[in-house]
Amino acid sequence: MIDTVLIRARAFTQILGYAIEVYKHECTGVLMGDAFSTTGKIVVNSAVALQSADRGFTSVAPKQHRYDRITDVLSYLSLDWILGEFHSHTDYRGEKPSCRLSDGDRDYIQNSYYPGEIEVVVALSKKKRKKPWMYTNDDRVLKGTLDDFNIEIGAYYKADEDDSGTLTEILVPIADIANIAYDLELSPMAGYIFDVIPTQYPKNRLRKLVRMIEKYESLIIRSGESETTDDLCDQISKMMEEIDAFSMIHDDAVSK
Repeated sequence: MIDTVLIRARAFTQILGYAIEVYKHECTGVLMGDAFSTTGKIVVNSAVALQSADRGFTSVAPKQHRYDRITDVLSYLSLDWILGEFHSHTDYRGEKPSCRLSDGDRDYIQNSYYPGEIEVVVALSKKKRKKPWMYTNDDRVLKGTLDDFNIEIGAYYKADEDDSGTLTEILVPIADIANIAYDLELSPMAGYIFDVIPTQYPKNRLRKLVRMIEKYESLIIRSGESETTDDLCDQISKMMEEIDAFSMIHDDAVSK
């Protein structure tokens, strides 16, 4: 039983980068990381795009012999496990995309996946208005905007041989960084993030936030390795409170 899929900062950047690069075509790739079966947590450390996949506006399919080639190589080169795959959905012909699994997605998972493997789905559409990144427990979807895109992300796992994809909790701590960067109107075209922060904004605070996110990811991973202790739960709770406190940091800096 998988309860949570944690996507680390590097993997999140890679998945979105691949999806946005080929928009409006769909993309697909392999997810690498760790699985902790005793605590029901999966940690995605990195993502590798399948560049030669047959990409269309409403479908994407890897070439099987090339897929086998890259997964064989990754199994030797990486210290991570192959966890499953990711792919994107787009707003082809103006239709709003969904990060829900299509019938074709479910057939693929049913026929190709082992129990415990995951599928991350990214829905991309043109942004109409800016929205902060947020996760809702009701629909188990992470939503937000970046640049010109509205993005929704869902994570699924194959519970058993008969399952064709069960939606699970998704956790992406780096999304808090994206919210603050967006509030500051930082543009990636302007240069490296620490070189373009407005003068009224204390740079060391953003650096601290990045370190906090990294520490938070590490705490979550530790909680997946064994039964979570009360002390570790307290550390995670405190870290979440500290990260949440940064939501006011931009207003404080600007007002001074």
